[in-house]
Amino acid sequence: MNLYLYFKAPAIQSYALPGWAKRKGRQLIFAIRKTNAPIEEQEKLIGQMIHDLHQPQANETLLEQIPAKVAGLKQKYAASSFGAGRELADFLLFAPCWIGLYQTLFIQGLEQHNLLAAMPFGLENIAQTIGAYVVVKILIECLLRFEGGWKRWLGLGSLFVLYLSVMGVARFLPGKLYVSPISVILLSGIVFFLGFELHRKLFGAVRQKERVI
Repeated sequence: MNLYLYFKAPAIQSYALPGWAKRKGRQLIFAIRKTNAPIEEQEKLIGQMIHDLHQPQANETLLEQIPAKVAGLKQKYAASSFGAGRELADFLLFAPCWIGLYQTLFIQGLEQHNLLAAMPFGLENIAQTIGAYVVVKILIECLLRFEGGWKRWLGLGSLFVLYLSVMGVARFLPGKLYVSPISVILLSGIVFFLGFELHRKLFGAVRQKERVI
C-alpha cells in the first residue's frame, strides 16, 4: 500500500463492518486502498459498501459484487500520472525521513553528537534507505493482510531478519563523501515537502476539480 494512504486515510480496522462480513470486507477495503483513486473516491465506494452491508437483506452476494467495482475504479485511474511513478512518489516520502531523521538527526546527532562536523555519506546510506523502504512496504502489507496468527508472526520475524541482513551487508559497500549533517537535514525536509505536496495533489484530484467547476 502507498505510505501516504496508509497514514492519511482512515485505518482499515476503524470501519464498522458487520461481524459476518468483517474479514471479507476488510480485504475489499484493502483492495480499494491499492487503487490509484483519490481518497475521496475511495471513501465514497467504501462508505456505500458498508451502508449496504448493514441493510437487513445484505448477504454474501453483495460482497461478490464489490470486486467488479474495485476493478472499475482501478482501471479508471490506471492511466493517471501517478500510476507509472507510484513507487517513486512513495519513495520521496520515505527516503527523506530515513536519511534526514534516522541516519542524520538520530545517529549523527543524538548518538554520536556530531551535527556540526562532517558526516560520511555514500552507497551504504543509499542501500540502507532502499532496503529499509522495501522492508517497511512489506511490513504494511503483512499487517493489513494478517490480523494475527502464525502467518503474521512468521512474516514479522522474517522481515526483522531481512532488515538486519540489509543493514549489515550495506556496511561493506565502498564510496563515501563527507557532507554537512545540517545540509542533509535541510535537503531531506525539502524533498519530503515536495513528495507530500505531490501526493496531496494526486490523491486530492477529485476535490480540486470540483472546486474549479
